[in-house]
Amino acid sequence: MNRLSAPVRERRLDWRLGLRPVGVLLGVVASGLLVTTVLAQPVADPMPEVRPPVEGRLVTGVLHQVIDGDSVELFVNGRIVQYELAGADAPDVVDDERKSIRGSKEAKDYLVSLLVGEQLAVMADARRPTDAMGRARGYLYRMPDGLFVNLEMVRLGLAKHSRDPSAFNDAAMLWAQGRARDARKGVWSPVPKVIVVAEAVEAPAEPAVVETEPEKEPAAVVEPAAESSVVYVTKSGSKYHTKECRHVGDSSIVKTRDEVDGSYEACKVCKPDKSSDD
Repeated sequence: MNRLSAPVRERRLDWRLGLRPVGVLLGVVASGLLVTTVLAQPVADPMPEVRPPVEGRLVTGVLHQVIDGDSVELFVNGRIVQYELAGADAPDVVDDERKSIRGSKEAKDYLVSLLVGEQLAVMADARRPTDAMGRARGYLYRMPDGLFVNLEMVRLGLAKHSRDPSAFNDAAMLWAQGRARDARKGVWSPVPKVIVVAEAVEAPAEPAVVETEPEKEPAAVVEPAAESSVVYVTKSGSKYHTKECRHVGDSSIVKTRDEVDGSYEACKVCKPDKSSDD
């Protein structure tokens, strides 16, 4: 019998396995049980392959703080380094809440939930190590599950990706962004319309018109002449007298001193000029 050497037999075995129909039979051993899955079915527009990070370029770190949805600070080799998530652009967080950008708070909060208390690893972007402001750019991974954080933020619509065919995992990023946009997730959700309903305001009641009589000017008050400036004359006499003079009767006429000046003489009995001088 012609016996084949061991290496030859292994090569033939590999060749035969390569001729099997296309289809992957996966076996997952869990708690001693073998679970078999059905042959994979073709999927329309499948997700492009996600390239794994280059292990020799991974640097481990611990989260210091999340600045916003695409920027973090890590403790790396005893110092704090700020990294921008390459290929993932989330809305910036601003201090003034009145000028807050839609989706910025949600992106930051979710990134915090992904990274707090986790061991992290970052791979620097070999093509563009820093951004325009001199901050390091990199691809962030959560250990030990290996979650590709940059891709996750784009997949959930919390960050956008700009097409760059030469960038790391650009095809997978674009595919995830397309799904998020179609599902209207995160920043791709429609902006809610704000309808302002004006409250009906009753017109102020017109003030009642009250007819009032025009104010009458007060009647002029004519004060009686002072007693000392008044004298009395008789109808036929040529002298003027005081009120107490014996020549004054009921028919006497009252006159002022100005009226009698020059036409009447003072009575020598009652002496009206003397009483006025006193």
